[in-house]
Amino acid sequence: MKHNRLHTWLVTVLVLTIGIWLCMPVSAFAGDSSKAKVNTSSRLNVRSGPGTNYEAIGQLAPGEVVEVIDRTHETEGWVQVNNGSGLKGYVSCSFLQMDYTPDEQAYRADRLKDDYSWRVPFWLRWYYAVYLYLLGLDIGVALVFLALAFVIEAVVIVVMRTKYHYDFCKPSAVWLYLVLLLYASLTLPGIFIHKAMLMHKGFWPVTLFTLMLLATGCAMLHAAWRIKLYGMRGNGKWRIDGSSHYQTGRWLGNILWCLLLIPLAKIWWKIGFAPVIQTADSFLAMLITMAVIVGVNMLIAKWVWPYVIVRYLFPSANQGVVHIMSFVLVWGMMLYEGRWLDYNFKGFTCLLAYVIGIIVILCTLMWAWTSITEHRCGNCHSFDTAQTGLTDLGYEYRTNWSWKDINESSVKRRISGSEVVDAKGLVETTNKVSKWQTHHTCYHCQHKWDMDHEETVGSTSRTVRKEWTERY
Repeated sequence: MKHNRLHTWLVTVLVLTIGIWLCMPVSAFAGDSSKAKVNTSSRLNVRSGPGTNYEAIGQLAPGEVVEVIDRTHETEGWVQVNNGSGLKGYVSCSFLQMDYTPDEQAYRADRLKDDYSWRVPFWLRWYYAVYLYLLGLDIGVALVFLALAFVIEAVVIVVMRTKYHYDFCKPSAVWLYLVLLLYASLTLPGIFIHKAMLMHKGFWPVTLFTLMLLATGCAMLHAAWRIKLYGMRGNGKWRIDGSSHYQTGRWLGNILWCLLLIPLAKIWWKIGFAPVIQTADSFLAMLITMAVIVGVNMLIAKWVWPYVIVRYLFPSANQGVVHIMSFVLVWGMMLYEGRWLDYNFKGFTCLLAYVIGIIVILCTLMWAWTSITEHRCGNCHSFDTAQTGLTDLGYEYRTNWSWKDINESSVKRRISGSEVVDAKGLVETTNKVSKWQTHHTCYHCQHKWDMDHEETVGSTSRTVRKEWTERY
């Protein structure tokens, strides 16, 4: 058991180390430095980040020569400089006279204006080259290549599902690790350089990148899931303990899912900037709009998300990953709905819509969370589950105290005819909470779990203390 846990943690640490290393910002000439001269008639601000919205941390004198130490944000008009006296920050390229090294001059001469390959580490540029090649083709031709990749991926997934399903896991797990390694090598480069990919604006470039990720990422994640299942199935019985494959597949799946969610979340959140529906700026229109938002959010969170998308598209995702995806989903919905309200309503109507919208978003997240937890097995990810029992846990009384303003007529004056000010009372509130627990069972792996529920069924309050000030 100790050996299995050590093996699992070593694999996890190795994958995390490689992921963090590859995700570090890399400039094409990070190791090279060059000089630049301040080309202004007045002092130039040095900022803490690449943009005017960042704080000014110092200034450079006109004609001062500085060292350019990072060109990562050069296409956005900013470079990081060091004046040699402890001042290091970002300045606008518009006010610098660059002194490029020979290698930089040659590279800049060959680089196209809209080519962001200089942001990509050299060992990952093959992936970026494939992306640019497909981007340069007609959309129909590119879709044919992507369709072929999806067909191959589907065949691989079907083979894995046939050989390593719930009731039969006889072949060696080596083949699963080989498939995982192959498809990870085809998917992770796109994840690590997604910033350069997403700099290409427009519907088709973003869609192409998304399809490229899915054309290899699904098989990668499915292989990790099958490794987990391989570790759970032994001697004709389901088991959760005693297999290194179970823990390895579980943690590899979690890590790879979280990595893949980074670019997919950014792409999904772009829906917040999609065109919105225009409505009348009136209180009635706001109420109708909020009713539509509540209905759509409830439909998505309670039925479409768990029973269609998660069940059929994300069967390999572990329970924690699904909850993270639920948050990503709801956040994207919130961005779009917020823009919708801001675009159509003004003043008090908009403020009231925002308050209602926040409550709706919190309820949407709760609906999605509860639907997944109640009806999806956290062990084998099956929806073939049922509630098998209920235990009444009785009532619990919860008391809290708070100070509230009270009417001066309720105060018994110490001095007749005095003026009462700052009258307040310590109010004791007791809530009666009904608690119960539901029991659930998965018919695939016989996994059992419980869910705690509670509901406030009554409340009483009384003033236990009064304080006031009298003036006379």
